[in-house]
Amino acid sequence: MWFSDHIDGEFLGAVNKSGSIFYLLENSDPKDVETIRIMISAPSTMEDWEDVGEEVDFELSVN
Repeated sequence: MWFSDHIDGEFLGAVNKSGSIFYLLENSDPKDVETIRIMISAPSTMEDWEDVGEEVDFELSVN
């Protein structure tokens, strides 16, 4: 995480955040990675934690 950007987990209002997150593969060769799966929980209200949007779950092919 030393090389990754700090991306907070709470977003209030209509905001845009961007950054990079790096992972070191200690037991794998990067050439062996075929896909990357991105999963992000649905946004929710702070009062009752009710979902107010859709969760994100998609897979990227690495070529």
